[in-house]
Amino acid sequence: MRSLYFWFGVSLVLAACALTTGCGGFYPGQNVGTGGGEDAVTIAMPFAYGYQSRCTQGVDGVYSHHYTSTYYDVDFDTPNDVDDIVYAPTDGTVHVHTSDPTHNFGNHINLDLSDGTYIVLGHMKEIFVADGSEVAQGQILGYEGTTGASSGDHVHIGRHEGDATEDAVKGTSVEGLEFNFKDDTLGEELTELTGDMYCELTTGDIYQSLNQVNRWHPDGSLVKTPSNAQVYLVDGGQLRYVQDEDAFWSRNYSFQDVALIDQGEQDCYGWGEDIGGAYEVQAVYQSGTVWLLLDTQGGTERQRLRVKSTGWQAVLKSWGVVASTYDDLATKPMDGDLTDWPDNGYALFRDGSLISETDSSTVYVIADGVAEPIQSWDTYLLMGFGSREVSEVDPGTVTSVMSRVGDCGTNTYCITSADAQTCGGPSTEEGTYDEGGTGGVDSGVNLDTGYVPQSTDTGEVAANDSLSVSWNTPGLATASRITLSGEYSSGGVAQGWKTYGEVQNATTLTDVFVNAKAGDSLRFSVEYVVGGNTSWSCLAPFPSGTVQGTPSAVWEGQVLPVVATADPSSDGCGLTVTVPN
Repeated sequence: MRSLYFWFGVSLVLAACALTTGCGGFYPGQNVGTGGGEDAVTIAMPFAYGYQSRCTQGVDGVYSHHYTSTYYDVDFDTPNDVDDIVYAPTDGTVHVHTSDPTHNFGNHINLDLSDGTYIVLGHMKEIFVADGSEVAQGQILGYEGTTGASSGDHVHIGRHEGDATEDAVKGTSVEGLEFNFKDDTLGEELTELTGDMYCELTTGDIYQSLNQVNRWHPDGSLVKTPSNAQVYLVDGGQLRYVQDEDAFWSRNYSFQDVALIDQGEQDCYGWGEDIGGAYEVQAVYQSGTVWLLLDTQGGTERQRLRVKSTGWQAVLKSWGVVASTYDDLATKPMDGDLTDWPDNGYALFRDGSLISETDSSTVYVIADGVAEPIQSWDTYLLMGFGSREVSEVDPGTVTSVMSRVGDCGTNTYCITSADAQTCGGPSTEEGTYDEGGTGGVDSGVNLDTGYVPQSTDTGEVAANDSLSVSWNTPGLATASRITLSGEYSSGGVAQGWKTYGEVQNATTLTDVFVNAKAGDSLRFSVEYVVGGNTSWSCLAPFPSGTVQGTPSAVWEGQVLPVVATADPSSDGCGLTVTVPN
């Protein structure tokens, strides 16, 4: 059905060109560039993977492709009644031209290839990228359209020699452009020069795009489609609609952080609960400690988070609170007392924020409490982060603030282009987003007890089927000893209280329980010695108990709550984590 109105739309375009001299100003084809197959540039179609389009006019087309600025170019048909997205067919630098929307190429993009040539994408309705910005193949550029010398929707595309900052009508169409696509007419994938493509108004070959585009953003990302003003938060692999401006601004969100996604990516997510109502994000400096307070005094999500001294300004900035010194902070909450907000451990960089240390080019996106490195610049651009602000912090800050930090060198929580192009997110089964290992041959895996006594302060995390339990000392003070003891239960059967791990002169202890299954649980207690004083991770009496230090747990990439719990035989206090069913 698509091809019916495709033909109609382009027939109007080409008929209009046939009745004019030079198709609204295109220059006659003298001295047409040759380019040559030896320097051919291979690009994708400017559409999402699987999109089908007929090539209605090709090289030296009788309607309008016998001019200097059009000779080797081709036209891909698009519908007249739908705004379809145009994607970058290759990497390059964008030069946007919108000064003459009624003539020649109309609104168009020149994608500079840095070799004296550029790719022109003509007749666009809207352009979403900024002039001079870098783009990666598959990135959203704008809507196709019918601006300029055109009376129906299509995408005019070709390789030009000349200055990409000038209108494409001043450039010279050259040979040496080939597409990688699937020829639906022939039923095969191939790479073909424009001069070898079969393009004709009603009988031209139909080509299918192989251009891989973005299909996933990590939790904490703010996203929207170009056609809808609604902004969504990606949370737990679902989209949560931010209901109104009050809900948006009161959470210190920024429109600069909103990435454009297409309908295809939106369809990859489930739907979560809407985000609405008043909220507060405030920082308080009291008794030598910076506290981050979330939600209103009576809000159901209220919590109080201690901010570590290392990188405290950057942590607050990721939550939308700007301060240079402690004097910039309030000394008490706007309403109530600190104790009105339950203490919930240490503040991390906010999910969705972008962080980089000054001595490294690595950019981390924070998601689910993990600092996840983005593997390449192309991946960064593909995900629409090119216009985002990256907070730069001092060396060592990321590992100090975050208990879990990925590493592309070991393929641990590393976001690749393949991950971003996967509907539903990275595949742990294929190892593209491995949550870490068990430490290698010296990890000490005990197949009888089913756990790895892995104790480290490096932020290493568990393998895909393992439960990783970590505990940090209060204030990250160095402890002469940290010991974790507990009782693991599986299938309703408790395995008895035992000591699982111990470290010396450390701030963090991490134990990993392999082959953890839904319904398994661990009741545990941490004993630590700082400055010769011995204390524990939870202080009695219970309820409610006082949690000390920062406990955390992860299973299959999912952050699990660690809660204070009673000792079965006394009013003592411990900690419990349960693998969800």
